Amino acid sequence: MNVLPKICRYRESPYPESIFSIFASWGCYGYTRSDMFVGGVIRKTDCLVESEVNQGNYMVPGILVNESCIPFRHTTKEIISKVMTSFQNEVIVQRWINCTEDALHCCRDVLHVYHDEENTCSPTWDAWSCFDRAAVGLTVKKPCSMYSYIAQPPRCIHYSYKQCFLNGTWDSHTDYSTCSIVPRMIARTNWHTATLSISIIVATPAIVLLFFYRGHQVRKITLIRNLIIAIVLRNTLVLASKQVVYMDELTQKGETIMSRNNWPCKMLAFFEKLAKNVVIASMLLEGIFLHQLLTNVFATRGQFIPAMFLYSITVYGASIIAAVSWAIVMTISADEFCWMVTEGNYFDWINDAPRLIMLTICNVLLIHLMFNIWFVFKNQNHVQNSAIRTAKAFILCLPLFGCPFLFLIFRPDTDSCIDEQVYYFFSYALEGLQGVAIAIIHCYIDREILKYYSPIFRRVSARFNVPYKPRSPHTSETFADKNVDFQGMLPFQL
Repeated sequence: MNVLPKICRYRESPYPESIFSIFASWGCYGYTRSDMFVGGVIRKTDCLVESEVNQGNYMVPGILVNESCIPFRHTTKEIISKVMTSFQNEVIVQRWINCTEDALHCCRDVLHVYHDEENTCSPTWDAWSCFDRAAVGLTVKKPCSMYSYIAQPPRCIHYSYKQCFLNGTWDSHTDYSTCSIVPRMIARTNWHTATLSISIIVATPAIVLLFFYRGHQVRKITLIRNLIIAIVLRNTLVLASKQVVYMDELTQKGETIMSRNNWPCKMLAFFEKLAKNVVIASMLLEGIFLHQLLTNVFATRGQFIPAMFLYSITVYGASIIAAVSWAIVMTISADEFCWMVTEGNYFDWINDAPRLIMLTICNVLLIHLMFNIWFVFKNQNHVQNSAIRTAKAFILCLPLFGCPFLFLIFRPDTDSCIDEQVYYFFSYALEGLQGVAIAIIHCYIDREILKYYSPIFRRVSARFNVPYKPRSPHTSETFADKNVDFQGMLPFQL
């Protein structure tokens, strides 16, 4: 029994498998992004090759080596050597080999099965993707090939499109424009830039006001000021990386800052990671301070100022160690893309794990603190709506303790690009609003701050003839049997 030879289509032309592999190898090479080359594309020549299947002769892509024409097979030593000198690194060489192997799998599993059926377009390999047969007049939707991306493909699924014409032929052009993540990334980056800019503008004056504050609760104010400083520094560094590095990568063609992979952009990535660690550490210090301060009041009903030096050394030291360890690992194992593209590895957990631990501690402290506040309110006869007041305290503490960030560490594992985009827009808004919320609640409308700066505000308003009506301070709640200013110790008014 005669076995039919395997005939596979590369674009619109059918070839025996051995000839198909040469065209597929050249297609995978020739359609590689231009910025992945370092020495330019290899100069192609046409080689005459005889097929062992039908004894036919084919003109195939090849290169000249010592006046000999060598077909462009991905398994030939001379071809591999030439390809390695033209690409930037071995990762891209392996990418080319994998692409050719995928084409051969497509040939063996799909392409040779159907031949010239009526009212269909025959299966084909378009240089990146394998298309099965399709009915005429149909536009085939297929997940974008990984080879259409410079690095790892996005988590959500983008689709490419190829049209099968009514005459049973494929459109020679596959529409990969919809595979681009650039529009989504630019929209996401612009939104992030806006939220960070608003946060910096709103929070920076609060740093000045808190820096010169010399009234009551100085330790509490100092910790809040340090947290706002950390947030502004983090936002500034993230803003720099987004606008300088990411936008350059998204909008420029050819060589980019990220592809050059120089040390200044790596240092920007390092300090950005460190600043994010310091923000979480500052939230933990604020949480520890409030928890110790208030739980001591609940237990002893006396004034108490927690010692924060050892806590500060511990959490800030852990933040620095995590960031430095991450930088060392990235230098050794993933020294590319300015350390800003980390898809496909787990090195981010070097920083994420300490952050997760600190955020978890913050949440535990907050829950225990809220329970104590609710218990105190409930047992004071003159305090009404204890549950509502406790809920208000919980909401006002959220920016300080960073509770929402605990849930944003884990990105949704979804195929929907819309769901992914919603997640990023929400997380970026939350990141920006944290600084705004803390500055407003704990500085601009704080009764102690307003009372301290009231004379200055009054003189300025008189100088410029601007009406100024000082905000009436809330009356502090007290325990029934001791004059302990419970409300005054809170970083807000209930």
